[in-house]
Amino acid sequence: MLPNSAATTSPSRVTAWVGRHPGGLAWLVLTLLFSIYLLSSEPLPIIYDAKEYWQLAEKYRAGGDFRFLAFDSVLRGYLFPLLLSGLVWLLQHVALTPLDLTRAMGAVTAGLLFGVVMPGLWRALQPMGSPPVPLGRRLLLGALGFVFWRGYFNFPLSDFPALLALAGGLWMAVRSRSVGSGLLVGLCVAAAANFRPVYAATLPLVLLLSLWPQPGAARPQWLAWLRGLAVVAGMALVMAPQAAVNQEHFGVRSPFVLTDRPGKPSLYLNQLEWGLRYQKYETSIAADYPIPPMVFGSREGYQLWTDSGLKRLTTYAQYGQIAQSAPFTVASIWLVHLFNGLDLQYTTPYVQRVYASTWGLAWLNYTVLFGGFCVLASRVRRRPWRSYVPIALVLAALLGPCLATLPVAMECRFLLPIHLLLYAGFAFGAQPLAFWRRSDLRQRLAGVALYATVVVSCFIVSTNMQLSLDKAPRYVFKWQRPEVGPPKVVTW
Repeated sequence: MLPNSAATTSPSRVTAWVGRHPGGLAWLVLTLLFSIYLLSSEPLPIIYDAKEYWQLAEKYRAGGDFRFLAFDSVLRGYLFPLLLSGLVWLLQHVALTPLDLTRAMGAVTAGLLFGVVMPGLWRALQPMGSPPVPLGRRLLLGALGFVFWRGYFNFPLSDFPALLALAGGLWMAVRSRSVGSGLLVGLCVAAAANFRPVYAATLPLVLLLSLWPQPGAARPQWLAWLRGLAVVAGMALVMAPQAAVNQEHFGVRSPFVLTDRPGKPSLYLNQLEWGLRYQKYETSIAADYPIPPMVFGSREGYQLWTDSGLKRLTTYAQYGQIAQSAPFTVASIWLVHLFNGLDLQYTTPYVQRVYASTWGLAWLNYTVLFGGFCVLASRVRRRPWRSYVPIALVLAALLGPCLATLPVAMECRFLLPIHLLLYAGFAFGAQPLAFWRRSDLRQRLAGVALYATVVVSCFIVSTNMQLSLDKAPRYVFKWQRPEVGPPKVVTW
């Protein structure tokens, strides 16, 4: 039998080690959790956007030899398919399927994002001297990511890798002021912008964040400017190959993803038109729905589009004229898009059962988002204005791209930064039992009433929206369904 001192020392050492390395352990546990789930799930087809990314990755090695300028997509950036090309090469040497490798990549991405990067960014924005986010809170964030988004990690899609790169760049921009970290910041945020072009607007914000002085840090001004140059150099290293691709195939020497061929109609203009006619979009691979596009029509937006007399949008001025003719209607459409982007009904980008019951998932989603918002709102306090600048820049970098998606046909993944920001607030800051104990009866009743009002209101808006599904309405609750007769077809 071990002596008492040895028996008590061993657990304390383990606890101390966990306290010093919560990120590494959280990454290991979450990667294992996602791996077990993903690799044991039934096989799924790699289709639509995921298939396009994989086919672009195969272009790099078409003919057997690697050739960078074989990449010729105008819609996608070069970098994510380039990373996938490593998996394409690996398939030649291992007896695995593409889905096996993309699932393994998804598990690693989930572990890094939920276990390391998001908690690290959260801590970096807290007052100096704040302890690291503990292991349990990191695992709670990972559990929320698993519950709500687990299906996305099956496929080679750029949404989560792009957010991982952006959040990682923001974390390094806040926590360090070294020249070397500045280079990594530039690499990360430029990679995010290449993965998802909507993140390109964050580049100047991240540069400003990198130059903003840390509280209490006395560094020479020349060192700050050298760090800024390092950030720009990191961006240039990632963006220069994109400029070479654009010059080679499209005759445009731009370092950004073009998304449109020169002289062709803008994809974003098409998205603006769809955003008027449709309030939400999902993709189906289900047997209970006749076609892949699941569009939820907007009666008000469709009427606006009809009244405009346009066949298609060819200029942004035309959309401006529509907005000017009915500003409150357009603003209400955008607000509905915001709600629909937060109203998560499926845990996968490719819905396998359209008419499945999802009210439990929706209730949990409303609860977590409400709790996260309350935590973030409660942390607004009087502090020197300069201390709010880094927080404001990080929020602008995360939320700004979401604003650009509000006018378009909304998908929940477009508002992924808002989802994860509110999840982080809930996972890292929520203390419902402590709130309950320190509150009097009046405060408790007010809190319960506010929560119930928010949840009921969300269900009312959501159920009405689900009834506008194009081919046949979707009922959130069984009591909504008609007892007789076929479902009413709704078209816009």
